[in-house]
Amino acid sequence: MAQHEYIERPGSGSGMGSGAIVGIIAVVALAAVVTLFLLMGGANRFTQAPAAAGSPNTTNVTVPAPAQAQPAAPQINVPSSIDVNVKQPAPAAS
Repeated sequence: MAQHEYIERPGSGSGMGSGAIVGIIAVVALAAVVTLFLLMGGANRFTQAPAAAGSPNTTNVTVPAPAQAQPAAPQINVPSSIDVNVKQPAPAAS
């Protein structure tokens, strides 16, 4: 009679761990997309018609008038010609 050998392989897992990780990542990504969609205005932002040109702005934001513009740099008056050869007074004799 022929002799049969049975080889048992140790359990390598059923792959459930990687599937669960992929599923959790998919659920978190879907929740992030839904949250961003709702924060950006939801489906209502696609149904509103754009404002016509010339229509008054109905935004309820008050912005103070800008202060008078300050000069970007200090005002410095530079002479148009500079005499470099200035005569020095003679040293006093001692």
